[in-house]
Amino acid sequence: MSDKLDESTPLFGNDNSNNDNNKIGINNDIDVNPENQFLSSSISSNDEHFDENQNEQFELEEHKISRLTLEDRHKQLNMLFGVKPWKSHIQKKDIQTHSAVYKSLLDSPSNVENKGIEKENKLFTFGNILWVILFGWWLSLVYLFTALIMLITIVGRKYSRTSLILAGYIIWPFGKYLEKKQTINEKSTQEKASRIIWLSFPAPLLAISHGACMLINWFIVVFIPMGKVNYALIKVIFQYPELVHVSNAFSSTPNLESKPILLTVRAVNGNYYKYSISGVNIMLINLIPFVIISILFGLLIPEDKPLGNPLFIFFCCLLSTIPCAYFIGLAISSLSAQSTFAVGAVLNASFGSIVELILYFFSVRKHLISLVRSAVTGSLMGTMLLLPGLSMIFSGIKYKEQSFNTIAAGVSSVLLLISVIGGFIPTVYYQTYAKYELKCANCNTLPSGEFDCEGCNYKEHDLDHDTNYTHGAKPLMYVCAVILPIAYFVGLIYTLKTHAHIYDQQYFVNRENERKNRALSGEKTKKGESGHDAPEWSRPKCIIILLIATVIFATVAEILSNKIEPSLKKLGLSEGFVGLTFIALIPNTAEFVNAIQFALQKNIPLSIEIGSSAAVQIALIQIPVLVLFTAVAGGGHVKTSYTLIFSTLDVFSVIFAVIILNYISARGRANYFEGFALVAIYVLFLSAFYFVPESANDSSD
Repeated sequence: MSDKLDESTPLFGNDNSNNDNNKIGINNDIDVNPENQFLSSSISSNDEHFDENQNEQFELEEHKISRLTLEDRHKQLNMLFGVKPWKSHIQKKDIQTHSAVYKSLLDSPSNVENKGIEKENKLFTFGNILWVILFGWWLSLVYLFTALIMLITIVGRKYSRTSLILAGYIIWPFGKYLEKKQTINEKSTQEKASRIIWLSFPAPLLAISHGACMLINWFIVVFIPMGKVNYALIKVIFQYPELVHVSNAFSSTPNLESKPILLTVRAVNGNYYKYSISGVNIMLINLIPFVIISILFGLLIPEDKPLGNPLFIFFCCLLSTIPCAYFIGLAISSLSAQSTFAVGAVLNASFGSIVELILYFFSVRKHLISLVRSAVTGSLMGTMLLLPGLSMIFSGIKYKEQSFNTIAAGVSSVLLLISVIGGFIPTVYYQTYAKYELKCANCNTLPSGEFDCEGCNYKEHDLDHDTNYTHGAKPLMYVCAVILPIAYFVGLIYTLKTHAHIYDQQYFVNRENERKNRALSGEKTKKGESGHDAPEWSRPKCIIILLIATVIFATVAEILSNKIEPSLKKLGLSEGFVGLTFIALIPNTAEFVNAIQFALQKNIPLSIEIGSSAAVQIALIQIPVLVLFTAVAGGGHVKTSYTLIFSTLDVFSVIFAVIILNYISARGRANYFEGFALVAIYVLFLSAFYFVPESANDSSD
């Protein structure tokens, strides 16, 4: 696999564009040259009919769209309704387009020719000292142990000297050359015997030690430079350990009889959180072992064993959802960019919610209805309050305030209102006409014939036996489940067909502004930035990854659903609260990170649109599919079906979140104060759900 770097500030992906194209475009005044006359068409007049000149302009836009690079198509897809904005690059980047700082992350410690040597006193950094404390001392002890073993063998004293040299090197390798002698003498019988002894035990022991250290360095990420050193030393101890020696890199008299093979000056590099392999960020790669652990331990190890502990498997499964969701999202994004916009929208509608739906289906099978209902509410609250709130706070670190055009936000705003009305109409209907009965814990009959009761509460009738539900709210629920997806696809037709020119023009306006700003600043387009159109993942690769990731996630979801109930007992948390937090937020981690990345790149409109798009898909796709699927699979019974009968707190929190998000989108400005307000509101709602009595969760089922 080829290593690739991200030049922006991502955690889960790459992007070197400081001004990505918005679904809610940034206001800019532009000068349009004759070659791009389509940019001058007015989109502010809603009453103007399209004349022949405008039709010619739209044809020119379509011609320009056909000439877009793959990355351009990806950016334009980010602007469309029905497509979740994705920050990562999907197009291969030429290594020459990276800056020297990022190229250095690809550098190997074996490349010593052009490596700058710092002053010797600058080697005593916190990271280098931390290496000695965490790794250097015990690796040095392993070398001393192998030195003692080879010394005892008598014939292996030469390798004993090598172990001593490397023991001194590994504890503090900074600013030292590990060199290989150029001259090789013919090996005697004794030397061959000593090499056999060396390869039989000391070398494997050292390789295991270096391998363990390398994996830990890789997992910590910032220690990856030392992980590369450990990998290089594994090759050294097997290939030519007797030929190596160490010299000071600051010596003015180079050793002409030796060739430098290894040099490192820093143990820690904070930029490695941007490191990626084949388009996948290192942070995601480091979560893949949790997928393996979840499947193997969850399926093979009994719960009474320490490694089969339900709580341990539960959290491993939750962490496993992050890379699975990321791989599915990146495959959809890449496949969409290599297809037509309509196909991309259909892919996002079908597979965009596959992670949540799979998890919810397995949970419903385990009769965890309260958890699923809370997870849906938590996802809506998270995408409409927490996600934009965090994005605005992170954006406020770099920018005082961001303003944006709100025209293209109208589709998501309207559909959010439709989704709230459609999703909660059955609840409003049932709460209006529901029958309640008074239940008391203890009643005594007084001499007067009256009753003296304690612990009395009004409770709703069992839904399955309540005619207001079976003959009213239930059929209304199915009507809503059919209408909501229709509204979603009408929105797709609006943005992809009848009013596509609005989004096309906004894209080219932003694109022309980028070119203009480069010209004014004298910046030239880097080679490979626009001409290199090869995808990071080809269509077959995207399809294979999408299918494999979906199957793996389905396996993880089934294991997770089996571990929820025993984990709840150990955590001491209610089923509803776990659904509202862990189940709702952790699978959506990639979306949160994407939103923060856009915000840090002064693209807060796309950050907000990520939340809006996710909320619209939850309300218009996930909820109807859940209702219809569980109605068929569960036989229509309340205990085995997902219903649209929510608690008053659920209804109030989601409606309030929609109002706040639409207000911010309509206002057209975002700053850290508004972001803090959104996060504070989310925490307040979360606190209210935490104190919901367990009996309320039970009754909601």
